[in-house]
Amino acid sequence: MREQGFTMTISSEHMAHVKAVQEKYIQDLMRKPHVVGVSVGRASSDANDPELALVVLVDKHVANDRLPPEDQIPSSLDGVRVIIRKTGGFTAV
Repeated sequence: MREQGFTMTISSEHMAHVKAVQEKYIQDLMRKPHVVGVSVGRASSDANDPELALVVLVDKHVANDRLPPEDQIPSSLDGVRVIIRKTGGFTAV
């Protein structure tokens, strides 16, 4: 149940499942063009939404239909939503 001003908590089982999916697919995702990172985050900006997602960080967003099938980022993996966020590149300082 959602109430205004109330933040839903995320179950430890849900978190464990999403982290397991991240661990399972991180190497494959990191090999794709423009991917600079993979993290776990909320599926939406709504603090009342308890759904977690894999967040794939890219330095440049390229639509899947412009990529060969092996380079496309799926919209979900093992029932976990995948969200692509453009961050630009990262450099060590």
